[in-house]
Amino acid sequence: MDQTRAIRRVFGAAAERYALSSVHAAGPDLEAMLEAAALQGEERVLDLGCGAGHTALAFAARGARVEALDLTTEMLEQGRRMATERGLPNVRFREGDAARLPFALHARTALPAWDRAASVEAAP
Repeated sequence: MDQTRAIRRVFGAAAERYALSSVHAAGPDLEAMLEAAALQGEERVLDLGCGAGHTALAFAARGARVEALDLTTEMLEQGRRMATERGLPNVRFREGDAARLPFALHARTALPAWDRAASVEAAP
């Protein structure tokens, strides 16, 4: 089995648990990222390997426009569900590989997000 399929299998099976995880939803790293970003409400954020979307949702709740990318359909479904429940239309969950982005990246600032990176850019 190739690595991408293995990731999808393992994390797809765990998607609901990630969505319910208080560690991922409100850990100290998440608050530190939000503070470091000092969002003004017009930024664009890219969350690579977004999982169930806790980081993406936190940035969207602060007014950023967010693109959340993950390999796993089930994780993306959890993120979309939570975005809808929270009334956050400014976050878009997309399936894709962070090693092969489906769009151009013009980030000005990168912030660490556990084992992935969230990028913040002022909107044009």
